[in-house]
Amino acid sequence: MLCAICGKNQAVFKLPANYNNNLVSLPLCEECAVKLGFIKPAVNHFTGVYKTGRSEQRVCPCCRTTEREFSKNGAGCSECYKVFKDIIKPVIVKIHGDVKHKTSLENLKGDNIVKSLEMQLEEAKARNDFSEAQRIFDEIQRRKS
Repeated sequence: MLCAICGKNQAVFKLPANYNNNLVSLPLCEECAVKLGFIKPAVNHFTGVYKTGRSEQRVCPCCRTTEREFSKNGAGCSECYKVFKDIIKPVIVKIHGDVKHKTSLENLKGDNIVKSLEMQLEEAKARNDFSEAQRIFDEIQRRKS
């Protein structure tokens, strides 16, 4: 079924509408539904990252995904992530702030680490997990000294 608005694209939504006091469903394509504000556009963090003036494109030797396809879809084989790492890195930095993995404790600073550990200590005590509680207690003492 085609979209009732543009008449070009395949309808993927049925919008309930009142027509002459009868409830009807209006078929809409995704593009028209976004334009009319019924749905939000899908977010692809890789969209817009592809900004190179080169006419040639890199191609993954493993799955043959082109640089343009990878930038548009953000998916590929494991080798794509090595081949297109210069495309991926700015996206990861934009989303996470860094490309280095940090544990939850590394994200905290000074007193916040101790407070977090003290909360974990109380939780471990409540679960009667005394070996974990001892480990956390020792870590608190180490950080306070």
